[in-house]
Amino acid sequence: MGNKFYRIERVVAKFLTRFPLIKSRFKNIYSRINFLFFRKKESYYSIYEIVKINSSDRESFFGYYDKSPLNSSGNLLLYHEANIATNKLPSTSIPIRIILKNLQNGKEDIFNSYTYNWQQGSRLQWIDDERFIYNDYDSEKNDFCSIIVNANEISTKKKFSFPIYDVHGDYALSLNFSRLAILRPDYGYTNRIKNGSVIDIYDLLNDGVFFCDLVQNKKELIISLDTLRQFGFSNPPKNAVHKVNHIMISPDGESFVFLHRFFINCQKYDRLFKSDKSGKNLKLLANTGMISHYSWYDNKNLIVYMRSQSGKDNYHIINTESLNITQLGTGILDGFGDGHPSVRGDKVLFDTYPNRSRMKELYIYDLKSNVLEKVGEFLEPLKYAEQTRCDLHPRWAHDGLIFIDSTHSGKRQLYLLNRKIDE
Repeated sequence: MGNKFYRIERVVAKFLTRFPLIKSRFKNIYSRINFLFFRKKESYYSIYEIVKINSSDRESFFGYYDKSPLNSSGNLLLYHEANIATNKLPSTSIPIRIILKNLQNGKEDIFNSYTYNWQQGSRLQWIDDERFIYNDYDSEKNDFCSIIVNANEISTKKKFSFPIYDVHGDYALSLNFSRLAILRPDYGYTNRIKNGSVIDIYDLLNDGVFFCDLVQNKKELIISLDTLRQFGFSNPPKNAVHKVNHIMISPDGESFVFLHRFFINCQKYDRLFKSDKSGKNLKLLANTGMISHYSWYDNKNLIVYMRSQSGKDNYHIINTESLNITQLGTGILDGFGDGHPSVRGDKVLFDTYPNRSRMKELYIYDLKSNVLEKVGEFLEPLKYAEQTRCDLHPRWAHDGLIFIDSTHSGKRQLYLLNRKIDE
């Protein structure tokens, strides 16, 4: 009976995507009613030991699922610590604290950023074993910037005149965070808008994907939104609003993928693209209307939650060279909705959105053995919703450790699931 109701919920949700405001209100009411009837006594369950990372009373989190809080040696840890309650919208006047923690001696260094959101923080991420980068806001220029810190020389910082989204070695890729603040505020930064900048969301020639040189401190537009608007269309849709999001560089750094999303009369359409790192050899990987989260499996293959040509939403593997698309875990993963996949070897770590009990589930799927293991489930209180929601965003880290963000204690916190997974 539960699976039947779940399938009905997915059909209703799919239909309501055409009406985003109605969907938001319906979802809020429906969630509250379900929580009243299906609430569980326990706020979490896990087969692993759950260890809270933050030692203070402040709320904490890392950010998105595509990055690890730990450096490659496993001795340094990065995370965000909030100065305000995270069930409220982020404040441009109150900074987020960035914590660098040495796990060998317990020492903590603190940095501040004035540009962040609750889903991805400041795009905090390791560049290598010693250097990390995060986004910030330059109030004098009313523009975003990024900061590189060397963990061994924290007094010396390198500032860049652009924000970053993803980094590989000496280059980064970026996008327009102000455009996201208008079209998808969960992932955007509102500083420039609140300080008087006018953002023209119909300017498609000067916006899109940017290549950022971390050696020369230069930024260049390499794929414009206008190029994407025309790509693959004999008659490009008119009066559409466009954006890019979720840029993800391949493990070898030679290519990247990203979402092109456009809206016609408030209805969203997704297309998944691949390009080489210079913005050339642009290739359309998927164009089925709904493409959500993804992760590189290797330099040629992606694991993607998307809609198939038959109209069913499932996890798939896309070969970015042959463009072959195959469903992942047929008969095993069919009943799961959208989640955030993270890959380590042949193991896929993924989560779910809250069910009727407001519990988010966490799983590991083995690609070789086709075995699915439930790791746990975690409550998301009703006060965390929409822009302030707290997805688990599970991440593999050094030596097979797993980190999640969770609100099951009543506060947003970064947790370590304390068990090592064999390769």
